[in-house]
Amino acid sequence: MTLEILLATLAVCLVHRLKSRLGLTALFVVVGLLTAYLFVAGRPEGGHPAPAGLLWPFHELQAVSTTYLPTILVSFVLVYVLESVHAARQLIVAVALVYVFSALIEFQVDWHAHHPVAGQPLRPEHYTDWLDLKSRVASLLAFTADFVVIIATYQFLVNKLPRLPLAIPLFVALVLAMVVDALMYGTIYFGTFTFEGLQLAPKIITGVAAGVPAATYFQWQIRRLPQSERRGLFERSPLEIVSLRKEIEVQRARYDDVKKTFGRYVSPEVVDLLTADPSKLELGGEEREVTVLFADLRGYSTISEHATPTETLALLNRYFDRVNRAVQTQRGMVNNFLGDGVLAVFGAPLDLPHRSDHALRAALMLIDEVAGLNEELAREGVLERWRHRGLEGLGVRVGLHSGKVVVGNLGNEQRMDYAVIGDVVNTAARLEALCKPLGEVLLLSDVVAAELVDPALRARLTPRGAHHVKGREQEVQVHTLTGLAPEPSALPSPVHAA
Repeated sequence: MTLEILLATLAVCLVHRLKSRLGLTALFVVVGLLTAYLFVAGRPEGGHPAPAGLLWPFHELQAVSTTYLPTILVSFVLVYVLESVHAARQLIVAVALVYVFSALIEFQVDWHAHHPVAGQPLRPEHYTDWLDLKSRVASLLAFTADFVVIIATYQFLVNKLPRLPLAIPLFVALVLAMVVDALMYGTIYFGTFTFEGLQLAPKIITGVAAGVPAATYFQWQIRRLPQSERRGLFERSPLEIVSLRKEIEVQRARYDDVKKTFGRYVSPEVVDLLTADPSKLELGGEEREVTVLFADLRGYSTISEHATPTETLALLNRYFDRVNRAVQTQRGMVNNFLGDGVLAVFGAPLDLPHRSDHALRAALMLIDEVAGLNEELAREGVLERWRHRGLEGLGVRVGLHSGKVVVGNLGNEQRMDYAVIGDVVNTAARLEALCKPLGEVLLLSDVVAAELVDPALRARLTPRGAHHVKGREQEVQVHTLTGLAPEPSALPSPVHAA
């Protein structure tokens, strides 16, 4: 049996190791199956369910189910140590749901055994007599106490004796939790308890069999963590598992961190989604397929030359407000403001279906927004002053390109930004610069054109030839859309087009 416990524990560690492929849900499913099996293998011949600890001298099948309690408890510590307190609480809820639904299923089976289908005779030998609500409640309370005791004991020993190998606090916590399990179940269900029912020797053996491989796996995983995260594992309160105050503080800090990083770039809905499910956000660098929008404000150099810095800043703020509105409406992210230039991304930090359609619609909205800003400036008399300097109004040029980039945090601990890096960004900027000599306000690459799904957008595509752009050896096939006003500062003849 010792070997079976060791192998079961190793299997649980392997499932967690595959989290990047299977997700944490796979581990929850395994723990749920082990918990459900306790009600089958641990059922005594007398008909009543065995206690959760299952280290009672009832039935030879209990020797099989004895394997599972220490493995389940170790799985709980694994989630607590290597994931989070929040995930550990979720596991408690998951186990409680297994108890509840198992009881409902047993009730259904028991009812059908006593109420056969019409025309079928009663068969006393098929009576189940399985359902014992008192035993189920006693077992659930004992199991819950197990979880609290094993976490509090483990964390207390780790805090007080940090130099101890993790196997020692885990072993002590595991044995103590199984002792509490037997004490609670015996007291609640039978109203009494005897030392013989404690079965301390089997608990010590199973504690070693489950604790040693699990602690070895914990130590291995912890060494792979950054030093700052390692410190956090040894600075928790032993009773944090039952305290919601700390969890609220963690959630608030997580929300503030995400809002600080992304609140300037994406819509509040995206911030809320990232906060609720941080697994959707891989910081530190990951490859993504995105569509990049690069926009530049026409006439900015002339304005900044003649206007005061305060007037220029006020104008840029009004312009950037419209940029944000256009991009966020189409579920994109304004990644950076570069002087009067704008870099926006569609498809990061969250996946976005039909991202090229969203990016192109955002570009069209931005062109309309700038036209609306010109109308406001005309009513304020600003455009009249600009005309004396040879400037008819503001305009915007937009370049769009799609492809693979690397996104993630760039910088150091003092200053860090969410960056988008790759040739796609450079190409989008080059297409924006190509708008002026081609006399267009919008250019998109053939990659973006091929990705468009909306028939209305595809119908407006107009080829503008193949062009050399700085930084690329191959020419880029570009398109614009019909119905857009031309770029007023276009040269008489466009550059080479295929």
